[in-house]
Amino acid sequence: MNIWRNFTFHSSPVETILDRGNCTLEELFDEEDIIQEVKGQKRKLIEFLTKPESLNRMIAFVSKPPKDPYDYKHRVRYPSVACEVLCSDVWLICETIYENEELLDQLYSFLDEPLHPSISAFSSRVAIALLQKKTTETFEYYKERDTLDKILRNLKNPSVLELLLKIISCEETIEGRSNGILEILSEKNLITNLVTTLIQSEEEDVHETISQALTEIIAISTNSPLMQQLESGGLLNGLFDHLLRPETSSSAFENGMNVLIEILKRNSNDNGSARVPSPILVSIEHVQHFVRILVDEKDMASVMTSTGELNPPFGLRRMKVLQFLVALLKTNYRVVDDGFLLHDVILIGLNLFFQYPWNNFLHASVETMIETILDSENEDLKLQLFTRYRITDRLIEASSFNDRESTKPQGRQGYMGFVTNISVMIDKAAERNPTLNQFLSGNPSWKDYLMGPVATTLNLQRRFVAEEGSNEDYGFSENNTEDQNDAPYNVPSPFVNDFPDEFEYDDPFEEEELKFDVEKPFDGGFSTDERKFSQEVDDLDETDSSADGSQGDEDQIGDDF
Repeated sequence: MNIWRNFTFHSSPVETILDRGNCTLEELFDEEDIIQEVKGQKRKLIEFLTKPESLNRMIAFVSKPPKDPYDYKHRVRYPSVACEVLCSDVWLICETIYENEELLDQLYSFLDEPLHPSISAFSSRVAIALLQKKTTETFEYYKERDTLDKILRNLKNPSVLELLLKIISCEETIEGRSNGILEILSEKNLITNLVTTLIQSEEEDVHETISQALTEIIAISTNSPLMQQLESGGLLNGLFDHLLRPETSSSAFENGMNVLIEILKRNSNDNGSARVPSPILVSIEHVQHFVRILVDEKDMASVMTSTGELNPPFGLRRMKVLQFLVALLKTNYRVVDDGFLLHDVILIGLNLFFQYPWNNFLHASVETMIETILDSENEDLKLQLFTRYRITDRLIEASSFNDRESTKPQGRQGYMGFVTNISVMIDKAAERNPTLNQFLSGNPSWKDYLMGPVATTLNLQRRFVAEEGSNEDYGFSENNTEDQNDAPYNVPSPFVNDFPDEFEYDDPFEEEELKFDVEKPFDGGFSTDERKFSQEVDDLDETDSSADGSQGDEDQIGDDF
């Protein structure tokens, strides 16, 4: 008996269309399985798609807006499918396109027209896919054409900007040789154009797009000509001057500050260098202006919140300024420390910390500032934190104030978690620093504060992860045998290894061996009761699905959510 004679192998709809002859690209693109067939690299289909007329038609779909904007297929379906095909892993498609530069000209022609949102997205995606496959050939094409100029004229478009960032990220070829594209972009004043667009545009979307682009350039570039241009004193001074103008919009200010913060992160002094880079020096020159924003931001309208009225609110503008100043302090240059002391940045930060008890973004930035000071090698700066700025006294006062306010409806102050964290950081820093430890040991109020409120808070926090029902005290006590000067409070770690050496569990299959009776036909492995239960469930489902009012129940559930 031939078991294959009852089987019939059917061709796919795509193959059927191709076998018919004289088919059109649109007919193939109407088929739902066209993308899967392309990924399968069916020979007859690939031969059809790599014909010059087919490639020309596909590129037209992604680079030209449809004549009829209401034609769904030509507006959405065909460009989407063409984009997927051109971006696919079919290498022959890429090879054929680069053998005919007229096809590349047609692809990049979308930059010549007023940019259509969807068309620019499709074209940019195809251009990126081809760039990744043929990096050297693409850059040679760019150098022979004015494609880069067209790209630079359309930097406000997110899709074009994404293409530009991909071009920058392909600075090195596979052979490791520089392709010279960054030098060309630098000569064409890419960075200047981006910063100018950020400054001059009034559109919030453009501010965000340009800021993201500059941030990406900072992330993917090291000592490239683009970074040299971005970190030049003239350009940075121009950006600072614009951001500090009263008429600068909030969107331009916030996104511009994001760029400056990323530049500062890139120039951190991790190796103890004595040379101070230009971005740090330029930033220090403007610290006094940013401090004025932190102190004098009084023209903001009051805001009513669930915890009361904020008059004035802290605001995102001051938040960005504080983040910038903290990033500047973290660069770890002595000249920055001196500037912070000169302008009382630390004092202002502490004042704001307690002035806005429910702004945890503010609290986190001030906490980072204090942590940076404690971890630095600048002993004078540390001393100022404890003497001039009275950090320990203010923490103790905040804890006492919180105890009094806890009896009121608002309850515990929102900064108390950070107060506890900062207190722990100070104590750990004292353990590493004999001078600081000696200074704090002469403050009995600080010792009482650690042994009292701080230890109590830590005890409560750690009880949640300790063994349920345990009466063990996780706070410090006077009977502790450890040296109290070295350990103002001692909190054992709750994450101890309490796991048993062996785990015991009941294995339902350990005692009984599964056996099959080969004399009986296989019935799926279910018992009679199990099959009966399964049938009842099926019957119940059918009854529910046919019952009246089932749609109404679903609507009611949706309303509840």
